[in-house]
Amino acid sequence: MGLFWRIGAVLTVGCGTDFTRRCRSHATEYLASGPGITQAYPNIQTPIRVDCELDRDLLKRECKAQYLDQFGAPAVHTVTARYASLADFVAEATPTGRVLAISVTVRHEGFDSGTIVAPYLHADPNGETDFIYDSQKRPISHGFDSWDQGARPLSTEPSGICTADTGTRFAYDDAARTVTVTYNTRAGTWPDGSVQCGVGHARWTFDAQGNPIQYQSSLDSAGTSYSVQDVEEVCVEEED
Repeated sequence: MGLFWRIGAVLTVGCGTDFTRRCRSHATEYLASGPGITQAYPNIQTPIRVDCELDRDLLKRECKAQYLDQFGAPAVHTVTARYASLADFVAEATPTGRVLAISVTVRHEGFDSGTIVAPYLHADPNGETDFIYDSQKRPISHGFDSWDQGARPLSTEPSGICTADTGTRFAYDDAARTVTVTYNTRAGTWPDGSVQCGVGHARWTFDAQGNPIQYQSSLDSAGTSYSVQDVEEVCVEEED
């Protein structure tokens, strides 16, 4: 941090260039609790602690939760995001739900409810999932096919889970700091063999720094709550 400041100061004086110092306070520890984790799994002890570490040399942030699952067996959930620069990491907190990573990898061993470690694109319950981003910082894996001006996904191609599948839709409320996802679920089979579509909703809420606050598996459920325990400030200097 000191190095960035000294370099910025020298360049400002020597070249007459103006620099702006931008900062982000990201969570290095938060607690996850609520029915989003314990529903149907009452033996899991909450809150579950999530530890996050940003490696500024490798440009990698890793968040990890280690806990005992429903049967008392060890479980680990890890989300690793890799960045092209610290400036991208600082900038991704705004607008809500933006991820400016090169790639994000989700891994878990043992039980995982899919809601313990945020952010919203990466709570996948399967053993390992990779999300790839293009040169414009848009996620391009997993069928994403449209994005807004902030490089946030708006929709995916239909997955074929049911006959009238229209794909997944994303909506962002920057004032409320929420990301709402609408998706199709397999609801039943008609006599003609077509598969009926059901509609599911999920909503994530973040603070102004992009740290998770709440997850709701439906728009009227209590879901999972996140309580930030500690933060680290990351600052960069950018030329105006």
